[in-house]
Amino acid sequence: MEKKVESQVIYNGKIITVYKDKVECPNKKIATREIVRHHGGVGILIVVDDCIVLVKQFRYAYNKDTLEIPAGKLEKGEEVSLAGKRELEEETGYSCKDMRLINEIYPTTGYCDEIIDGRIYRVGKGDAIHLPSNVPHGAFIRDVDCKAIDIFVPSRKDYIAKFQNQNPGVEVTFIK
Repeated sequence: MEKKVESQVIYNGKIITVYKDKVECPNKKIATREIVRHHGGVGILIVVDDCIVLVKQFRYAYNKDTLEIPAGKLEKGEEVSLAGKRELEEETGYSCKDMRLINEIYPTTGYCDEIIDGRIYRVGKGDAIHLPSNVPHGAFIRDVDCKAIDIFVPSRKDYIAKFQNQNPGVEVTFIK
């Protein structure tokens, strides 16, 4: 395990803080680590009538549109479920009564400590709460193009057959 021996803030912004740290490696050599500290975020996997709802948004860092699940950053001290509901409403026009945690997502483990709290909201036919168009959404809602993609979930039998075909002689076990 690496041990921090020195830390210097090289940028302090509204969303991130960047540090240049010196660490002692297990072999006792000193190395430099540049780390981005971030408040974290929330991502919502919303499933409506067996379709995943995605949003297409322009992302300046990539200089292009991306197709992604509704997501956003957490404000300092903000409750994750409230942030998730807010992002869902702003980006898709959908709302929900509750969500459940899927897992934490670590999107850039090599240089950033951001953790995205992954939540799921699943609704069946007629259960989706779609906000009327007169309900105010995010400032750029007109630029957000919502998409829905069909979900195809192969059976365990199909997974096992595909895996064994690609990895002959390897035993497959599913953990419940």
